[in-house]
Amino acid sequence: MKGIIYKDFFLGFRLTKNLLSWLAAVIMMSLIIIFMKGTFGFIVISGITLPLIGSSLLQVTVEQDELTEFDKIQLTYPMTKKEIILSKYIGGFIVEGICILINFLLCMLYVYGFKSIPFIDAMYILAAGSVCGLIFLAISYFGFVLLGNKKGLIIYMTMVILISGFYGFTSWNIDYISLVKNNALFIIGIGFLVSILSLIISYFASLKIYTRRYS
Repeated sequence: MKGIIYKDFFLGFRLTKNLLSWLAAVIMMSLIIIFMKGTFGFIVISGITLPLIGSSLLQVTVEQDELTEFDKIQLTYPMTKKEIILSKYIGGFIVEGICILINFLLCMLYVYGFKSIPFIDAMYILAAGSVCGLIFLAISYFGFVLLGNKKGLIIYMTMVILISGFYGFTSWNIDYISLVKNNALFIIGIGFLVSILSLIISYFASLKIYTRRYS
């Protein structure tokens, strides 16, 4: 199982095409940080961009596995289908965890560097963004397992555009920080439980589809 995880990270971060994609994402976020030092830019980065990026590893690996037919080759390895699917989700958790860590550092930049948001408000957005990231991971991973790379990518990008567009169109009328603070128990507390439940359902649903497809 470790071998599959290592392979996925190699495909995700060492192949030139994918490395350039990550570099483009870093440049995009850097521009947002440079030109949007206020609350709007902070929520774009902390509440939307980084949480959604955490789900991108599987898209890269599914694409390469389909091109090389590794999705079939790995079935000959001494590991179960359960371990194959579990390794994909573990890889996603690792990337999501890295994004949360980077997110925390960015929170410190906006709190103590730009002084554009209080510490407690930044932590609320970080927590809410992390919850959304886990739910998005559950949905997108199931989508890639069910639909494959091309159709799964369409669903993935559609969700990203809808989420980003919704925030962009509503941010002028809705104070999202106050919304999260005033409904912290529901958005963060219950949201965290929903994210865990979503991940469990996503994993077992993906396993069932994968097992049926290659049985």
